[in-house]
Amino acid sequence: MTRPWNRRDWIGRIALGAGASLAGLDGGGRTCRAGSAEGDGERLARETWDFIVRCRRADGGYAPSPDPQYAGESDTRLSDLAAVTYAAVLARTLGRELPQPRRSAEFVRRHQRPDGRFVNLGGALAPEGDLAVLYNTTQGVVALRALGERPEVDPTPVVERLLAGDAYAKLP
Repeated sequence: MTRPWNRRDWIGRIALGAGASLAGLDGGGRTCRAGSAEGDGERLARETWDFIVRCRRADGGYAPSPDPQYAGESDTRLSDLAAVTYAAVLARTLGRELPQPRRSAEFVRRHQRPDGRFVNLGGALAPEGDLAVLYNTTQGVVALRALGERPEVDPTPVVERLLAGDAYAKLP
């Protein structure tokens, strides 16, 4: 019985597959056969897409893993904007569109505040902290861009204050 892949397993497979393709290997340490890199790339793209779809949530967001018990690591544990951003960017990279992209854009837009910043509504980051404001606003803008959308409110002024002078150097 195989266990479901978590995000770390999945990213490791992508890195291994990309590295193997660049090195001319088929991922198993054997010499590359003609056309096998393309086959591996197609398989990896299919597995990536399948993983993304399995992480989809009804509210337009995405979970860090299909396993409901897995809360994520690093950024996906810190902010509920991380997984939807990664799903949107990866879908675009694969030349696909997320299922119900408008719903995902609405999910991201629910995180934007009237001053333009984005906040996490789930996750371990304290939404009002400067690091969270910079991180979530970046994630929100990237997600919307990958979905072919724009923020409702320009977030530039909120981020500019964090990049002025040496304010950025004081972030954790």
